[in-house]
Amino acid sequence: MNPAEQRNEALGQRYEEVRAPTARLIAFDRDTARRYAEIRHDRRIRRPDAIQLACAAQVGVELFITSDDRLSRLSIPGIQFLVPLERAFL
Repeated sequence: MNPAEQRNEALGQRYEEVRAPTARLIAFDRDTARRYAEIRHDRRIRRPDAIQLACAAQVGVELFITSDDRLSRLSIPGIQFLVPLERAFL
């Protein structure tokens, strides 16, 4: 469970503090929505995954690390490397 599900505001705040120095918020604008629609042509890709992939592709992420092995097999224009978590730190 995540901090919101646990209703643990202190832990949620800690997560935000840890992410803040390196996190970048990406707007889900019209262009990103178009990328999302293109990605969702493959109905095997779940909506939340497609949103993350579309945002990453929109800003040209070089490395997208995922814990979902099936996503690591995709080729998404705008994302140079999709890598499974277990291979990310070799």
